[in-house]
Amino acid sequence: SMPLFYAEKSFLHCAAVCKKVFVLGQPMVIGGPKKSLKTSILIDMVLSMAAALPFLGMFETRRRFRVALISGESGKYTIQETARRVAVAKGIGSELLDNLDVLWDFRLPQLANEAELLELTRGLKRLGIDVVDIDPLYLSLLAGSTAQASNLFDMGPLLLRVADACLRAGATPILAHHAVKQRGRGFDPIDLDELAFSGIAEFARSWLLVSRREAYEAGTGQHRLWLQTGGSIGHGGLFAMDLNEGQIGEDLSGRIWDVTVMTAGESRKTKTDERAEEKRRTELAKERDEDARFLGALDRADPDRKGVSYTRLRDASGLAKRAGKTVERLIVGGFLVEIPGFKTETGRPARGLKRPTSGTSGQ
Repeated sequence: SMPLFYAEKSFLHCAAVCKKVFVLGQPMVIGGPKKSLKTSILIDMVLSMAAALPFLGMFETRRRFRVALISGESGKYTIQETARRVAVAKGIGSELLDNLDVLWDFRLPQLANEAELLELTRGLKRLGIDVVDIDPLYLSLLAGSTAQASNLFDMGPLLLRVADACLRAGATPILAHHAVKQRGRGFDPIDLDELAFSGIAEFARSWLLVSRREAYEAGTGQHRLWLQTGGSIGHGGLFAMDLNEGQIGEDLSGRIWDVTVMTAGESRKTKTDERAEEKRRTELAKERDEDARFLGALDRADPDRKGVSYTRLRDASGLAKRAGKTVERLIVGGFLVEIPGFKTETGRPARGLKRPTSGTSGQ
């Protein structure tokens, strides 16, 4: 397993041990295009922190944290349904889920409002929150503000005030944020610069970027995603995530949370192996079709099983150049035998073929 969550005891200690995904005390951004499961992944992280369980089943959590999730986009029911699916996958029972150190809030603060920012600090400190997740950033950061999202000199100080407000309370902020709408690189991993709003890339001390490796086929519940992690302390990596959410049934059941995470190298090897296997299956199906066509031509031309010339069968089956390999395959499999000294009806020597006699392999 790969270490994930650590307490920052000192700068030197932190620099020596933090790896892969998250550093306590370092503001984090979780970003990606729309409908890339950012909130669902964030919920997995929240429960992993609270229960000291591996995030996405891959990244180790060193201890339990008291976490607050403030979400204003997905809605209470969706958050609850996702949290229960994730909990089941992690082996967290309903009783434990209800008693985890997680606070769920569905009213986003206006982060540009000094009074609300001060109240956020007070609330986080009073409740002893270690990590606060704000989802999504775009609904809370500029509410009631005249700041321009495209202006680095507006956004930088505003983001800094938000981070300071959380950190003063002892809570590390994790901000869920959207990518810009237009992407010109298909299904490549996303970069920090592709997140919306000026200043986000400069602000993030730690990040988890989510994007699709393949287009989602509606109704399948199967997602293929990239996870790119990194941080200013030097940790990071590129991972491939396969997620099966199941298919909802008529009774509204059937939804699950089945996650597999691998390194990018492992993913590429797996993809190569899958392509090789698909090519092998395609070739095998083609060979079976050719075998059936050749044997069908033989049965039609030789109902008495006395033998037919190879040339006649090649032309009758329409296999052309592939007929030779087909014959060799059928002989090895015991479905054809050669006839020594075979001659055509005109008396010309030829390569003769027929079905094997009764009791022979392939009969």
